Amino acid sequence: MTKAKILIVEDDGIIAVDIESRLKKLGYSVPAITSSGEESVQKVEEHKPDLVLMDIVLKGEMDGIDAAEIIRSRFGVPVIFLTAFADEKRLERAKLTTPFGFILKPFQDKDLKVTIEMALYISKADAERRQAEETLKENLSFLQTLIDTIPNPLFYKDVKGEYLGVNRAFEEFYGKIREEIIGKTVYDMGPKHIADKYYEKDQELFQCPQKQTYEWKVVNAAGETRDVIFNKASYTNKEGRVKGLIGVISDITTRKQAEEAMKESEERYRSMMEAMDDEVYICSPDFRIEYMNPAMTRRIGYDATGEPCHKAIHGRDEKCPWCIHEEILKGKKLKNELVTPKDGKTYHVSSSPIFHTDGSISKLTVFRDVTETKKIIEQLQQSQKILSIGTLAGGISHDFNNILFPMMGFAEMALDDAPENSPLRNKIVEILQGIKRASDLVKQILAFSRQSGQELKPLK
Repeated sequence: MTKAKILIVEDDGIIAVDIESRLKKLGYSVPAITSSGEESVQKVEEHKPDLVLMDIVLKGEMDGIDAAEIIRSRFGVPVIFLTAFADEKRLERAKLTTPFGFILKPFQDKDLKVTIEMALYISKADAERRQAEETLKENLSFLQTLIDTIPNPLFYKDVKGEYLGVNRAFEEFYGKIREEIIGKTVYDMGPKHIADKYYEKDQELFQCPQKQTYEWKVVNAAGETRDVIFNKASYTNKEGRVKGLIGVISDITTRKQAEEAMKESEERYRSMMEAMDDEVYICSPDFRIEYMNPAMTRRIGYDATGEPCHKAIHGRDEKCPWCIHEEILKGKKLKNELVTPKDGKTYHVSSSPIFHTDGSISKLTVFRDVTETKKIIEQLQQSQKILSIGTLAGGISHDFNNILFPMMGFAEMALDDAPENSPLRNKIVEILQGIKRASDLVKQILAFSRQSGQELKPLK
């Protein structure tokens, strides 16, 4: 066991040697002996003793009381005063300077031993207490720093509902510093009708110690009403008795606004899809139908949500040969035309990816029935062909008329020049009849090319 080191401060050399001898006899170590207050401070710093036996009356400018005050405050070493005589004023100063008392000369060894051991014990206990306080202070500082780093408002209360502490986020949320909050209750923080509700929830937690979560509306420092979630739990002492609660406030206003906006958006787009005449369905990555609009439901005759798309839409047991599902899952947008084997109708099909927040992708497919449109287009194309033929016929007829006109004119002149009984007259008449038939045919062709009937009216 290590011997306690005791520094002797005594200006009488004979007494100092006697005290040294007695201390060693009692089992203590004496690292140094000094006779002045100034030197005693230096010796304490040099030898770091466990205790100092200090004569009150010393030679020099610094007496024992002043030296003891410096030693106690600077080094934390206990001091026991030794004195044969001192006036009442000096003794009062000594009592204020040290809690370890003094020994009156002459003294017996047992009194010296008891006084030293008591002083060492008190000093050790005091050091341990200071260390415990310092450790506690450090721990509290660490915990406060820790909770101050939490971005959500945090608080803790005792069973009376008084705030024991809050973090920086709580201060900022309510616009109060913690000194204005600690020791107060909810009744000091807001209107009674609101405080009553807070108090009721706290009492529920104290009566049934467990975790507690509920949604609430609170007003922050800016006067804004915010939607929040309270997460609270009670805490107990080592005997298991509930001593208070700790709570964390999560502001969910922005999230709720986003959820509300998303809900409105979903309702808006759902209304749009349900109002569409085009057939629409949404398919999951594993080919399962997630949604069908009424138009698609009417087409297949029932709501096939959850069924494979190839089975419900096209009546196939396996994936369709023309399926573009994998391409859509890669983020592509595709359009194609499809004649469905189930009903033989022609559809314009538009497929697009739907990106979900979890990273998955669904396929949105819109079917537009273009069967009748295709027929009309074919009819229009046929009409355009006929119109083109008519235009061509009209041009040919015009040129053919130019050819027939001189033929008819010269034939009529030849008929006038032919004698009455000439056999040429019959031949010329046959030629004229043929020209007339050709002329009638040209008229019919021109009427066809104009797409309208002829109207005969007198001209000057």
